[in-house]
Amino acid sequence: MGDAVLGMTIQAGGSPKLAAVRNMSDPQINGDLPTDCRLDLQTEFAVAYYTSYGYHTSVAGAFATRGVLAELATAGLPG
Repeated sequence: MGDAVLGMTIQAGGSPKLAAVRNMSDPQINGDLPTDCRLDLQTEFAVAYYTSYGYHTSVAGAFATRGVLAELATAGLPG
């Protein structure tokens, strides 16, 4: 979602000063996987990934966010 807004802003001629950290607990899922069967394979993959790695991906996202904020503070930018 944030990726799309950034792309739209740049395409409109803007030059935003922002950063986006995506939580990797929501991985990209192959859109060609069938969804019309008893088990929606896209959902199954998403649930299995989050069940296995959700906590760890959230921690990684928190560390990345902390790094961005630390850089903003060092550069003297509001954050």
